[in-house]
Amino acid sequence: GLDYKKIRTKIKNFTANGWTNVGDAIKIANEELINSHNSTRFKFEILLSDGIANRPLGVGDPKAYALAQAQAAKNNNIKIYTISLGVNADQNLMQQIANRTDGEHYYSPTTNELKAIFDIIAKKIPTKLVS
Repeated sequence: GLDYKKIRTKIKNFTANGWTNVGDAIKIANEELINSHNSTRFKFEILLSDGIANRPLGVGDPKAYALAQAQAAKNNNIKIYTISLGVNADQNLMQQIANRTDGEHYYSPTTNELKAIFDIIAKKIPTKLVS
């Protein structure tokens, strides 16, 4: 099983460095869901970001790359719920990503709104696909 203590420690040790690689975040999550996913389960991602896509380098426009990865998610029946965090967040890109996958977009100007947003998203996640 997953070592949640180790995961929490890794998350707590993250530091912001000014770069936001939205596209590769979606790509890696897609690969994980596609390669190790039970096909009877609902596939979804939650993208929590400022949405200011400025990485990776070498892919052309990082925003277009992020949208291409969102399309790849859609093509694999993966829904993305996006949360724009911070007053300067690129809500437009985050909304486009959610729209592309039939997901939903939420805005959290501060961290104070996050619990309520996660509660809303949790109620939208089915436990299994309807056949």
